Amino acid sequence: MKDDFADVPKTDRIWFALAGYNMGPNAVKSIQRKLRDQGIDDKSWANVYAYLGDNKAANSRYGQAMHYVSNIRSYLETIKTQTV
Repeated sequence: MKDDFADVPKTDRIWFALAGYNMGPNAVKSIQRKLRDQGIDDKSWANVYAYLGDNKAANSRYGQAMHYVSNIRSYLETIKTQTV
């Protein structure tokens, strides 16, 4: 899935890949096109996340993708802070 978003900077690519896994890569690419058409950086996860949030009432998959990626991000941060 990360290969589908090879043009996205490495720091954000995993979040695009996770969203693509959750809602389909073409859905994420469609959002990127809409952002690009508005002159907004379509390779920034923050911008895609904001679009998902702004439009989740119109498409329930957007809210689901937001929660999916946010939960994984939170889990990863928890793992990073734990000591063995």
